[in-house]
Amino acid sequence: MPKIDDLEKIKMDILRDAVKDASDTIRALDRKIVFLVSYNALFLGLIGTILAKKDTLAISSPSVTILSIFAFFWVCVLIGIMMNISPVQNPSDVFYSKEDKKFGFNMFFILMKKDEHHSLEYLLNNFDKEITDERSAKKLLFKEIAKVSFIRDNKIRNIQLSVNLSYVFTFIFMLMFLYETLDKSTI
Repeated sequence: MPKIDDLEKIKMDILRDAVKDASDTIRALDRKIVFLVSYNALFLGLIGTILAKKDTLAISSPSVTILSIFAFFWVCVLIGIMMNISPVQNPSDVFYSKEDKKFGFNMFFILMKKDEHHSLEYLLNNFDKEITDERSAKKLLFKEIAKVSFIRDNKIRNIQLSVNLSYVFTFIFMLMFLYETLDKSTI
């Protein structure tokens, strides 16, 4: 059985690893967002090519209806992507008490501070004041885990929505493409 000191070190390592894992997942999700942006841009270019080759586009034609449905889903995907790129909620909102929300604020939101608070001495003093024992260090790590988990979960939810809508607009695009190619060959 490990000594208490060894057990506390193991606990701290587990907490640090949890923060790192959630942060790494967020980075991986951001790369998926880049793929979704590229995927959407490809379809926008393809639609532009189809419309440029079409001589006239009658308002009552089925291709306008299909194009409108496609555009609707494309915009929905774009909104989902934008929700991933720009944060909508503050990750500290996962905490209910003001004390929990403020804990550690002076240590990590450095750029939000006034100029006189940018000194290393000021930051180190705040760190030493907040982290006085192992329990406060664990509390800070748990806070970071909760915040990055909140960000990760929101990104996963928004990406799942964007991917599902991408499936729909890809299917609609294929219908439009088939309609455009079969329409000319059968007439």
